[in-house]
Amino acid sequence: MTKTVTHLKREPNIRPGSLGGQQLSAALLEQITRADQSSILRFWTELSSSEQEAFVHQLNQVDWGMVAEWRLRHVSACQESNARLQRVQPPSHLIRRPQTANDETEWAAARDLGRELLQAGRVGVLLVAGGMASRLGISQPKGMFPIGPVSGASLYQLLAEQVVRLNRRYQVSTPYLIMTSDATHDSTVSWFSQHNSFGLNPADVYFFRQGVVPAFDASTGELLLASKSSLVLSPDGHGGVLDALSKAGLFAELRRRGIESLFYHQVDNPLVHVCDPAFLGFHVRNAADVSTKVVEKQSASEKVGVAVEIDGHAEIVEYSNLPAELSSRCEPDGRLQLRAGSTAIHVFQRDFLERAANQGGGLPWHKVVRSVPCINAEGQRAQSDAPNGLKFERYIFDILPSARHALFIETERETEFAPLKNAVGDHSATEVQAAMVARAAARLRRAGVQVATGIPVEISPLAVDPDEAFTLQSGCPRKVMEPHLFGADDLTPSAGAAVEISPAPHPDAHDTVTTPLVFTSQPIPRIWGGRALENFLGHQLPTDQPYGESWDLSDLPEHSSYVAAGVHSGATLNRLWTRHSRELSGRQHESGDGFPLLIKWLDCRDWLSLQVHPCDKMAREVLGQPRGKSEVWVVLQAEPTARIYAGLRTGISRDEFLRHLHAGSLDECLHMFVPQAGDCISLPAGTIHAAGGGLVLAEVQQSSDATFRLFDWNRLGLDGKPRPLQIESALQAINWSQQPIGPVAPQRMESRQDGIQGELLVELNDFRLERFTLFQPCVVPYAGEMTIWMVVDGAISMADSLFGERHELVRGRTVLIPAAAGPVTLEPIRAEHPATLLCVRLPDAKSD
Repeated sequence: MTKTVTHLKREPNIRPGSLGGQQLSAALLEQITRADQSSILRFWTELSSSEQEAFVHQLNQVDWGMVAEWRLRHVSACQESNARLQRVQPPSHLIRRPQTANDETEWAAARDLGRELLQAGRVGVLLVAGGMASRLGISQPKGMFPIGPVSGASLYQLLAEQVVRLNRRYQVSTPYLIMTSDATHDSTVSWFSQHNSFGLNPADVYFFRQGVVPAFDASTGELLLASKSSLVLSPDGHGGVLDALSKAGLFAELRRRGIESLFYHQVDNPLVHVCDPAFLGFHVRNAADVSTKVVEKQSASEKVGVAVEIDGHAEIVEYSNLPAELSSRCEPDGRLQLRAGSTAIHVFQRDFLERAANQGGGLPWHKVVRSVPCINAEGQRAQSDAPNGLKFERYIFDILPSARHALFIETERETEFAPLKNAVGDHSATEVQAAMVARAAARLRRAGVQVATGIPVEISPLAVDPDEAFTLQSGCPRKVMEPHLFGADDLTPSAGAAVEISPAPHPDAHDTVTTPLVFTSQPIPRIWGGRALENFLGHQLPTDQPYGESWDLSDLPEHSSYVAAGVHSGATLNRLWTRHSRELSGRQHESGDGFPLLIKWLDCRDWLSLQVHPCDKMAREVLGQPRGKSEVWVVLQAEPTARIYAGLRTGISRDEFLRHLHAGSLDECLHMFVPQAGDCISLPAGTIHAAGGGLVLAEVQQSSDATFRLFDWNRLGLDGKPRPLQIESALQAINWSQQPIGPVAPQRMESRQDGIQGELLVELNDFRLERFTLFQPCVVPYAGEMTIWMVVDGAISMADSLFGERHELVRGRTVLIPAAAGPVTLEPIRAEHPATLLCVRLPDAKSD
């Protein structure tokens, strides 16, 4: 049971010097009392002398005037005035990505100027690395998280090696400033020491800690205690860098070294281009105090700060402070009006930061409500699931309004913004690695390397900078069919040449979707999974956990698929469907309903829960979701122990089912069969089903993750707790007239051309599933329709006749061919081994 965190008034009769042991000065006691925080001393007489001494030392570091001020206004929201925000406008000082030949010339000039600054040694690097990786499942600094898709290199390594490459390229010694926190400092310093500073000169690396401030009880305004002899302290936010730099004496050090500009970034974004010359060049050429890189927001609800202008001053407004009616306001073309999302990548003039620090930092404090571990009134450790604590933070972007000139520069999300924040879903390691692979693969393909779709590749920061063109050395692989790290032995920088790392667009490519789309696979840990997704299907699994699902095509918010390669590399399915649903499907759709299908692969090493999915009507009326969930399984591999439950036995009534449910004998109600490789099982919404015992399945379903569990085999989930059941909802969802279900009988289809033979597997209201055997090259059937192809055996080469893109797809890969695409040719890679593919089509998918 969760303990509620409260503080009862238990204030001792305190007099200076009367508490025993360590003397408490009259001045300190008076400050604590004036701030109305005497309750923090309620355990004083229980403390040892050494504990009292440590507590007094900590209390002397607290700014009690600030604590008193926060206490007085702790109930207020500390948010932007809504009236003021009504005056927001898109930023006027915004340099957009190049669109014309003149733009390209401007960017080239800025890049040359930036290189001159780097060559002169006038640029330093500031890395903010105070966060822990607890949300990612490890109790280490986030910078130590292994993120390299092939190398397994940590965030620290990938970022530091960019500075190493920069030093070698420009023959300079760049000062590398790393702001840690109390939580990350010792581990970070040790990590760099263990790895020989990743090739940096230790004399150029400066570690310094950000400040901390006490946390408050959200309901009482009293300071929280971490123990009987210590306060709960939390980092003061990335805006604390001003005070931290000043206290560490680093402004003076930067002046001594002749540093004029500081490139600022955060540790969670491995795609950042450290000291991008074009960014630096625009910053200096425009005499900016601060410049910020921005990307176009994916949606109004995306959790990034928004670059705006208010009363002529550039600002970044935190997403949570922007009213919904403003954040969702659109231009006539349907794009968000306030769409410049902050990447937390900046360039600051050193003297501008120093002036701000000398003026007391001057940045406003923001209140953040969090669940904070602490001790309760009885001195016992307590953790609340509900937000119980107030933390106050400063944000570095609040310095923008005080700048004489602030500049925003647009960059591509796909090439420079993939922050690592969550264990699963958006901004997860899987998603970030997919973005890293997509960027590397695009660069390699432009250099002439054939990278098979879905194969992880990585370019070492020590080999080339992101802005450098390169040639292939003699030993470099020209065709990549397995994971490969491209290093200095593979690539040679092209002297003086620059490469635009954004995918080189075809004319109007971003305004239309007419090429085949291959998406990244997103593996998901499941208690019932194993390792077949990796061993049988070749999907890379990031950890040694059991993985039960790999989502190839999803528009659900928690797992939105990304394009793996080509002109739309890095774009989400949600973004493409929202803007181009007619080009994709050949029909007009309600954009709010999202992409209608979900394509995935399953490894049922153990049993899935016994479950049922709702129909469309129940999903809309009960769950408030646009669709229910009918699905189809195709068996790719089945061990002798594999079994499938599908539907009720003939004659089982609801009352009889309930009797068996309460008696724990549900298996007596269910139809069960032994599956074989090649079987296709259709599971309409309302069907009780489960599978397990060693199965690998391809799954096609409606785009929904609504599942009601009836029974979970009395096991614990990955978190060590029983997974919840939804028995009442399941009983409501069951189709009681459902007959026993077995494998479908495929219907042979008339062949439209030589070299390919098909059969109809399932035709539902929501999709049609067919299976094809490909013997020789042929043009994809169903021109003018959207088709989704899943390779279930063999390997194919796919060529797009319109733009000449080519993909090689092996078993376990999926491709979406838009209705607007030109002719696409499929060819088995090995002539002696025909390929087997599943084809998914929407019902009546003719253009309207």
